[in-house]
Amino acid sequence: MTGNSVDYDLPGNGQFYCIECERHFIDEKTRQLHRKTKLHKNRVKTLKEVPYTQAEANAAGGSGFFPAITMKTRIQLPTQPDVPVSVEELEKK
Repeated sequence: MTGNSVDYDLPGNGQFYCIECERHFIDEKTRQLHRKTKLHKNRVKTLKEVPYTQAEANAAGGSGFFPAITMKTRIQLPTQPDVPVSVEELEKK
């Protein structure tokens, strides 16, 4: 990435940086070789995945609302139904 400020403490004076892997390289050729490696491709694949939500973590841990979780439903999970909080609300129902 040319146009950045020059930092003489970094490899390549800080001009050749891989954003996905957060690494500096000596020159553009080395950075282009790095982009073809398995390390870089796996890192890009990992970054494209949707991170788990707290609701999914609770469901996996065995607590809370248990919706059917698939790759299609991970984008938008259903909300938890209203649960009565007090004993008076339980007696009303």
